Amino acid sequence: MRRLWLIIAAFLAVQVAIVCGAANGPFVDEALYAVAGMRVLEGQGLSDGYLAWFNGSPFVWPVIAAIGHRMGGLTGARLMAVLLSTVTLLAVAKTAETLFGPTAAAWATAALAVNGLFMALAHFAVYDVPALTGIAVSMWCLTRFSRSDHWIWLMAAAIAFAFAVISKYAYAPMLVPLAGLLVSGHRSRHLGRALAVFLALAGLLVAAYFLVFFGTPVPTSTDAYLQQSFRRTRGHIAVLQTIYGLAPFVLALAGAIVAWRKQHRLLAVTCLVALSLSPAFHVWAENFVSSQKHVVPSFLFAYLLAGVALERLWRSRSRATAFLLVTLLAVWGGVQWYWQEHSWSDTRPLATYLAQNMKRGERVLADSSWNYILPLYPRGLITSPSEVIDASYSPDLDGLDVCRIAWLVGADTVDRIRKAVEQCGHRRVLSVATRHYYFDTTQLRGGTYAVVVGLYRLPESLGSR
Repeated sequence: MRRLWLIIAAFLAVQVAIVCGAANGPFVDEALYAVAGMRVLEGQGLSDGYLAWFNGSPFVWPVIAAIGHRMGGLTGARLMAVLLSTVTLLAVAKTAETLFGPTAAAWATAALAVNGLFMALAHFAVYDVPALTGIAVSMWCLTRFSRSDHWIWLMAAAIAFAFAVISKYAYAPMLVPLAGLLVSGHRSRHLGRALAVFLALAGLLVAAYFLVFFGTPVPTSTDAYLQQSFRRTRGHIAVLQTIYGLAPFVLALAGAIVAWRKQHRLLAVTCLVALSLSPAFHVWAENFVSSQKHVVPSFLFAYLLAGVALERLWRSRSRATAFLLVTLLAVWGGVQWYWQEHSWSDTRPLATYLAQNMKRGERVLADSSWNYILPLYPRGLITSPSEVIDASYSPDLDGLDVCRIAWLVGADTVDRIRKAVEQCGHRRVLSVATRHYYFDTTQLRGGTYAVVVGLYRLPESLGSR
């Protein structure tokens, strides 16, 4: 038990250090959810229309992020994510302990804690974080119910799952492994009733939310995700999913063999099925967007089996091998985390300069506009997010006279920014260069490329014409 708490404390300390180190500025989604939460708290959430295109409730994570931002800016919002992610890790640890004992739980917790995608998501201020916590808590409650038959645990599991789905609608398919977890661990004659209660209560809560806000038992905003134009080939997506999940799969497969021999056969199958859900969806949809986040819920199940495999290795007197394996996992996890942490441009210097020099009433045309709305809106420099025009998605782009817009910000590869600079006389006042990291699926190696983002200002003499 003490080992579990030490691992969790170490994870928390590392995550706090990462957040306080602030290796990168806000990703556009982080800025978006924080501002959306501010608007919700001000009573503007419904009128802003977030329900129409968010793939999660604007009343859950965005509100939490806004509260964190009010207390400590982006660092505060990310620390909120860290706290929830620590609860996630603790719930997974308690699930593994209930199923396989404290030693396997310690190994499972350590292995999950150094998984690079989980490390990156753990402090990422997006609505995947509370959804992941809901799934983990539901797992723990289901295993507690299977051991005690106290129905309060079953109801808590259903409520936690409903919370996860409301937080992020795309987590609904995790119902499959959760139901498998319930069935695999429950031996009483009341199994059918228990499964029915779990499904009915979770379904009722989720359907009630959707009926209230969408008028249908399923959300319509998911179409916004499925219709995104950021397409890749199925082969490209399959390679990415393989890179994301290879280590967890190998560990889970080894643990499944051990669990199978111990008659935990349905549990082993459940965890392996969970690991296949995200790859199957993204390959089917030909959509790679957020795939590095969507695979993480499956890891919560996979690392239960990973703990079994590592415990068996430890008990076989191959202790040096077990330590070496976890060390290699930590190194690989660090590489994955670094790639994720540096996969977007750090625009903080531009946003700070804009916030310090922009006058109220001046208009801004920006690529990734939410990164600039985040510092401008709390300062009162704009009264609505719509006052910053997005260079790619704003409905106000048609017929826009860019030569009367005081500020432009974006890479010169963005057509509207480049053309405005060429035609209107905007002058660059600041620029930042960021190196982006990615995985090249054609050559099966990591790669980098540099992106330069510039901030341009229209001279006052030109802006008055």
